[in-house]
Amino acid sequence: MARTTQPKQKLNPLLRISKYFWTLPAFYTLSAIVWLTATSNVMRSSWVGDDWPNSQTPYWVFWRYGDLSPANVFSEAQYWNNQWMLGQGRFYFIHWLESRFAFSYLRSLWSYKLVETGCLFLAGILFILLIYKLSKSHTLAIFTLFSLSVTMQFRKDFDPHIAFAFMVPSLMIKVFVAGILAYYASVAKNNLKGYTLSCLAGFSLLLAISTYEYAFLMFPVILIAFVIGIIQFSNPDPNVSFFRFLVKSLKTRLMFRFIPIFITWIAYAIFVFGYLRVNASAISGVYVLGFSKTSLSTFITQLFPAWPLTVFQFSDFEGLAYKEIALLASISVFATLILIMFLARIFPAKDMRSINKNSNWNRVLPLLILLAVDLVAAPGFMLSLQREWWGRTSFTRGYLGILIQEFGTALIISIFLNSLTQKNLRLKKSTRDPRSSRE
Repeated sequence: MARTTQPKQKLNPLLRISKYFWTLPAFYTLSAIVWLTATSNVMRSSWVGDDWPNSQTPYWVFWRYGDLSPANVFSEAQYWNNQWMLGQGRFYFIHWLESRFAFSYLRSLWSYKLVETGCLFLAGILFILLIYKLSKSHTLAIFTLFSLSVTMQFRKDFDPHIAFAFMVPSLMIKVFVAGILAYYASVAKNNLKGYTLSCLAGFSLLLAISTYEYAFLMFPVILIAFVIGIIQFSNPDPNVSFFRFLVKSLKTRLMFRFIPIFITWIAYAIFVFGYLRVNASAISGVYVLGFSKTSLSTFITQLFPAWPLTVFQFSDFEGLAYKEIALLASISVFATLILIMFLARIFPAKDMRSINKNSNWNRVLPLLILLAVDLVAAPGFMLSLQREWWGRTSFTRGYLGILIQEFGTALIISIFLNSLTQKNLRLKKSTRDPRSSRE
């Protein structure tokens, strides 16, 4: 007897669309749109801080050399870099190169702001790519990008988002690229590929440090990325403590691949601190380093400026009625809760399966926390060594490194939210399966 087959029912178009909206690509797209919306506020700004006088660069080049050409712009960048090398003992040639070309050829405000916005947006995308590679968690990556949209806040003074020739976003792009390359260098199947990727990572680190000195203190980000790559593909003994396992990982032969990156970092330190600063002729102001009791208070206050709402003032909403403010706050809280609920119900299951297969998750997580701590603490440590900043900082006021801290703070927040979703999933599994409660 012939078996009759039922015709395949077509899904309702609305149902098909609704199912797509709760898929992984949709959440990545949504988080990227939110991040793009946040960074697009840069387009509303004008020439701020040093950007206003530096926007006159093409006229300076024309006055100094008689013609605005790429060769003359390069000479202008080299001139300013030499002045800072000989006077203050600083080396950030890549910044001068990028900024001189930007101001020379991005003559209109909108074109300059478009590049500035693009750099900030790209830094966020590379950051979550790095976080996903290290954590193998889509939930953590998505949470991080959403959190980054909240921690990013514009300030009235020393704002790295809208001024200073996108110097800080540029250095972060290079540091995150170096971290991704370092990760791939550690997991490469052969040494030739591993050393090649390590050399590229070292070169990207050199470009970052030569953009701004803050990148020098972000070296742990690249080291952690490399070490996590080693850990993820190892087969650990569950009875070995995290510290002993970490020491054992650092002693593996794969660590030899990290040598090009380490040499780059050390060579810069010797060149700047062992040669340039020793022979500098005009070190003054914020470039005079020191340490005192005030350094500690400066460092502590600089751990918090990047937290959400630190620059919030009720006077900013004077034009709105209290009902409108309450409605706006309610919608924001409701939307956040809905987002967390859907992320908690959909993605942790996939993430937990990958985490359960990878018994090293409990060893990777502390390193991710350490990476976030470095991003938060490094800028404050830098300011704590500069005498001019002693007593000038506060829990809400920082300097250009505030952008770096925003990335670290966003990662801390997302780690906390991700742990809540994982804990919730474990509780659901334990209640459904009685065997999971057995010792």
